[in-house]
Amino acid sequence: MSETQGLRKLRLGIALLIFEQIIESVALLLLFEAILSVLPSSEVLIHGSLYPPVNIQKLLNTTIKSSNFDTFFSLSLLSALLDIIGIIIIITAIIEVIRGFIELKNYVKKSYLGIYGIIIQLISGLAVLFLIKGSSFEFLHLEDLIIVIIESIGYILIGATLYYIGGHYGQDLLKIGGILIMIPFGLIDYSLLMVVSPIPLSIVPYSLILPDLIISISLIFCFLGLNSVYKNIENEE
Repeated sequence: MSETQGLRKLRLGIALLIFEQIIESVALLLLFEAILSVLPSSEVLIHGSLYPPVNIQKLLNTTIKSSNFDTFFSLSLLSALLDIIGIIIIITAIIEVIRGFIELKNYVKKSYLGIYGIIIQLISGLAVLFLIKGSSFEFLHLEDLIIVIIESIGYILIGATLYYIGGHYGQDLLKIGGILIMIPFGLIDYSLLMVVSPIPLSIVPYSLILPDLIISISLIFCFLGLNSVYKNIENEE
């Protein structure tokens, strides 16, 4: 174990997370574009539920027979391919970040908290797999709120760890990135979507990717800070 190895692994992991966040946002936008191509333009979101209600089975039967099927299929397929790429990237990123935190724990106090944060993030990610709804499109319900809260706790621990690392090395960019990651933007966005009604369905995807884009900016700050720290220590050695 060495300090520079820990910083290098953490820097690589953060860089991969930035790419994964961007890919995830694009995949979400494409998926919503696919959905919007087959839904009536009058659909709105009222307190998290689609109105008027839509039956998935009937919608699929109608879509297959419609001229919009090619658009729906192409966008859905591209979104799924991006999701697969994102999964590969995020697995690699998680491994590198965990290795970075493990190697830095002998040099920076509380860096182990980041490992707990990543574990909590994994739990929230796995929980999404169980959110299979019934016969209608449903967004933003109690289960989603629980997942957003769990995800926010994970971000808080990861952000706090990066802040501690930034404080240890006197790197302000890393500290700023850590603070931004700790702010529960996802929970704030979820709350707004539940309270503000009605919301045109066409603007919902842009609202949902906003937290991811803010996290990406936060991670860029962290990457730049880690890169500076890494180069300074490497030059000293």
